[in-house]
Amino acid sequence: AQSDVEQSVGVERAKVDEGELLMRMGFTFARSDIPESVRYRLDAVALVIANERVKAEIEVTGHTDSVGSEEYNQVLSEKRAEAVKAYLVEHGVPANRVSVVGYGESQPRDTNDTIEGRRLNRRVEIRAFGG
Repeated sequence: AQSDVEQSVGVERAKVDEGELLMRMGFTFARSDIPESVRYRLDAVALVIANERVKAEIEVTGHTDSVGSEEYNQVLSEKRAEAVKAYLVEHGVPANRVSVVGYGESQPRDTNDTIEGRRLNRRVEIRAFGG
């Protein structure tokens, strides 16, 4: 069962055994700073992790669209994931519980042939495993 906070931020239960998706947030093209528009939801997710999921291991994964070189996108995806980890840590989540992975453009959610598809691919996902 989901807590009220989990429901309010739209926690998704994963369909396969890959942890629970706590949040998926989009990023501005070529940027790794956390958009102001998602900070309220990210604050709520940090509260859930710090107070309700105290034993869960957290994985933050960064992703990009396919515009630019693979090398550039790999680094950008890592910067996005690291920025989210830093935000979570600033908001009470122990750093040793959070791992980061950058996938660059290798795991698109949608096509890179449309503006909307590229927008969906520029993202960070936060997943909880256990606890």
